[in-house]
Amino acid sequence: MKPAITFAIPFYSNIGFLRRTLESVRRQTVQDFRCIVVDDAGPEPEAEGLVSSLMDSRFSFRRNERNLGLAGNFNACLDAAETNLVQILHADDEVHPGYAAMMLAARRQWENATAFFCRAAVIDQKGRRFFSLADFIKPRLAPATREAFTLAGESGLASLLQGWFIVCPTLCYRRDLLGSRRFDTRWRFDVDLAFTTQLLLDGHTLVGLPDIACKYRRHPNSQTTRSTTSMVRFEDERALYDELLEKACSRGWMNAADVARRRTIVKSHLAFCMVKDLLRGNLSESRTKLAFLKTLQSA
Repeated sequence: MKPAITFAIPFYSNIGFLRRTLESVRRQTVQDFRCIVVDDAGPEPEAEGLVSSLMDSRFSFRRNERNLGLAGNFNACLDAAETNLVQILHADDEVHPGYAAMMLAARRQWENATAFFCRAAVIDQKGRRFFSLADFIKPRLAPATREAFTLAGESGLASLLQGWFIVCPTLCYRRDLLGSRRFDTRWRFDVDLAFTTQLLLDGHTLVGLPDIACKYRRHPNSQTTRSTTSMVRFEDERALYDELLEKACSRGWMNAADVARRRTIVKSHLAFCMVKDLLRGNLSESRTKLAFLKTLQSA
């Protein structure tokens, strides 16, 4: 049977989370899938043995000869996929059993859409439901509907710039419509936002599905946590919003340009993190964020 979807897993470290991720893929109600782990020259050689121990021909392993970085390894995942539909499933997240079936159904319903995404439950290191203010707000920034919705053109770009409500690992791409498009290796954190907004600028359509079909893990060693703490996230967001402002203006998309110029969500998140640092007694980190916030206010 020809496989229908590929779960491409970019991996660097934390084999414990990877084990849970692979187990979630094995529980799919759709059985004709492929899953490939792409190790970005990470420090845990046991990962290959873990994949082999599954003794399942649907699962395979590939190790990059050198470290390609976040965007580079995402591109390696796209290139390694054996099917038209491919999800870049983060190695610390999980999929619900019905994820593949949901994406295949969406592909049949929206024939011209380039990517599909769903909602996600947020979990902690041990797999328990986890609450954070950011995760509470994020879904409420999406279009106000309980039905599936499309993002396209200026309105879609403005919507994403108003608030990045797509949970990255839920995205499932159509490789035939992506063509040679790949993730921009200039970005250290905002890889998915840069990619999806460029798709919208290029005339593609994204479809948001209303149901939860993924588990997104929050933990201290995640890429998101490290990038937020080190300010890499905010530096990337400032540069990306500046670039998108210029691109929107060049197309005459002035509403989207205005959203990019205001950068409200970036400022709000930075202010929130600054207050958290202050309350925790991290005065140096709080001052750093305050100084950065002032540069955003003056821009």
